[in-house]
Amino acid sequence: MDTERIDRFGREPLEGVFGPEERRRASCDGEWDAVRLCAGFCVKEALWKALEEPYDLRECEVNIEPGTGRTAVRLHGDLADRLRGMVLEVHVWQDSQEVRAAVLIHDGPSSREGEAG
Repeated sequence: MDTERIDRFGREPLEGVFGPEERRRASCDGEWDAVRLCAGFCVKEALWKALEEPYDLRECEVNIEPGTGRTAVRLHGDLADRLRGMVLEVHVWQDSQEVRAAVLIHDGPSSREGEAG
């Protein structure tokens, strides 16, 4: 699980953390969507903790649908190979100041979409 303050994410995101598609989705008229960036970072950190080992954060692409909060995670590269066949369950909560995310990794049936690979 990871928790972050939204106000930390109102500026340009780090290229080493967010991939090109995440950066494109988070940019609107020269402004950065702090909630989307914060949620994406929380999911990546929660996955890191669930794996208990490092990975290239750009290999975990997070898409939060504005308004619905629905979260989709797409894995790439070595991370996708490592988790092929596993199920990721991603849960994101938000209030006015913080975002929280939890990621569960298992090989059983999922209660929602998000199979790795």
